[in-house]
Amino acid sequence: DETEGHDRTSLLLPGGQDDLVAATSTVAAAEGLPVVVVVLGGGPLDLSAAKASPHVGAIIYAGYPGQAGGAAIADAIFGHTNPAGRLTMTWYPEDFVRQAELSDHRMRPQAASGYPGRSHRFFTGSPVFPFGTGLSYTRFAVGRPIVELPAGALAEVALEARRGVTRHHSRVVGLASVTVENTGDREGAHALMLYAAPPLPEAERLLTGAPKQTLVDFALVRLIPGESTTVRIELRAHDLTYASKQGQRITISGLWRFWTGTADESDKDVGTALLNMSTAVPLPPSAKTADVPLPPQPALELASPPPPPPPPPPP
Repeated sequence: DETEGHDRTSLLLPGGQDDLVAATSTVAAAEGLPVVVVVLGGGPLDLSAAKASPHVGAIIYAGYPGQAGGAAIADAIFGHTNPAGRLTMTWYPEDFVRQAELSDHRMRPQAASGYPGRSHRFFTGSPVFPFGTGLSYTRFAVGRPIVELPAGALAEVALEARRGVTRHHSRVVGLASVTVENTGDREGAHALMLYAAPPLPEAERLLTGAPKQTLVDFALVRLIPGESTTVRIELRAHDLTYASKQGQRITISGLWRFWTGTADESDKDVGTALLNMSTAVPLPPSAKTADVPLPPQPALELASPPPPPPPPPPP
């Protein structure tokens, strides 16, 4: 249901394919055969039925893989290769098409109209698959981020926010270290994704238009069974700012949160940490970010720099 000059009106599989998956997977399960659903397409779909089916063992999103796609898919299904991909989009449920008009490209949600927002940074609904979802034939143990930010980081962040410095030109103000170990029985690669979230309660975040989180950076780590490594990701001043509703870069003082995994893990204890602008405070294993009180968070919204003085009058 995807062609040039044609917009999809639904996120469900077209042509009764959900019924086809249900029928074939039920028959296969009765014969003791595994079922893998392979999805070819150019964008997210609501695969809730296949995801919830006890007879579907795996779902592979292959996009538009090209002429060697068949061989690549077969290699992944039969274990000749070990997948390490991650979803680069939020996969919305079917309700999203009724909540968000195709011509409405606003990112931020609007509670009054029921608009849920777009992208992992702002979407307030429950995605079918969150941004960053991906599996492997092996297992990885990923530690909490240990973040180092010097005492002067806040001043540097505020200065760059005022000047509107882009991330490419932003200065490094800290370092995040994450330990990754292959605890499975075969070699594999892990796509480590580091997120940061400003220290704002949900109500204030929705009011001010701040994002839920931002992807700071990512790294692909290939490990043999039993091998571990520490991934170090540079934190730039730009990573500790966000755009206000007026389009100005601002920063918030207080305890920033950092975690790894998918975009929807900010409320879990796995891979999360509460960060002061100068000191890392890891959560205990039983804690959740919502259980830890936050200090006052004054917004540092800075005015644009003054214009340059006028040129001197001609002689």
